[in-house]
Amino acid sequence: MRKTHRISLEEISKKINISRTTLYKVINKKGYVKDSTKELVEEALKKYNYVPNLNARDLARHTRHAVGYVGMDYSASYFFTMMQWGLKRAIDEFGDNGLDIVISKSSHRDPQKQVEEIDRMLQEGIRDFIISVSDADVLRDKIEELRTMGCNIVYLSRYAEDENRVFVGVDYYQSGVLAAEMMGKMLPDGGKVQVMVSNTLARDGYVKMRYDGFIDEIKKYKKIEVLPMKQEINTEAEASEYTKQILDEHKDLKGIFDITYKTDTVADALIKSGKQDEIRLVGFDLYEKIAPYIRNSAVDVMISQDLPGQAYLAAKLLFNYVCYNRPFEKNDYYSRLDVIVASNLEYFEY
Repeated sequence: MRKTHRISLEEISKKINISRTTLYKVINKKGYVKDSTKELVEEALKKYNYVPNLNARDLARHTRHAVGYVGMDYSASYFFTMMQWGLKRAIDEFGDNGLDIVISKSSHRDPQKQVEEIDRMLQEGIRDFIISVSDADVLRDKIEELRTMGCNIVYLSRYAEDENRVFVGVDYYQSGVLAAEMMGKMLPDGGKVQVMVSNTLARDGYVKMRYDGFIDEIKKYKKIEVLPMKQEINTEAEASEYTKQILDEHKDLKGIFDITYKTDTVADALIKSGKQDEIRLVGFDLYEKIAPYIRNSAVDVMISQDLPGQAYLAAKLLFNYVCYNRPFEKNDYYSRLDVIVASNLEYFEY
């Protein structure tokens, strides 16, 4: 006999274009849902004969599964904030089934603090971790200790192991390739392009991957000349100062590729110089302060990633593994890369 397929909430969610979180609220009678949406969900559950997996749910309810999130602020507070949104979504969805998340945050400039937070969580009995690694060299010994203890680790955005890892984030090299393609197409007649980075490439392998992807791809655009990059731009004052310096040194500059994560400051400097319409500016990540500069096209393109979605997926994967023994299907879970410009900005704002 052929086994009958039981439709999942994920499948229903796609069919009626309503989030799984909302479906869970209706099913579990928790949280606010508009009456019209509630009726639509209830009709869909009946239509597709949805039957919840009560055995799995009831089993999970008898046990709490504490996951430790060892996070960081990287260059701007939006990074940690957006990760928190994704973790909250996971708690909303899986909290009734036993998921708890203990959250810690430290500055990316103080990686030793992450070691201390891991030790604190170990003392509290936590053995499952989501880690956004601030400095792999500092954390490597602690990660090895966690492995010998049999702890489970999902890396979020940055990792400390090149092999045998589970990583949720973006393909950094490909993000640089995409940025170069956008720059090349915006400058069909070529010209000089300046690259600005937050750290030296020797210190920050993730910035290096983005830089390498950009350089490899931009070579296809023969008329573009990439100037020697400006490194160690870590503050808004430095970003503003270096932008002014670049404009003074290269009156014929046509483009800036910014990997300082202070693209709003760079855009502001272009506006003050009156050059915002002459110079194409490409940067990374959508955050609150950058939106006005995208809207008025001082920033031409932002290559963005779904940080809340990444955090949610990391929590979901780890919870399903420790609670239901669902194996990780691959080592790297790459999230989409979005090209954000003025005309589609509203679709990406949180």
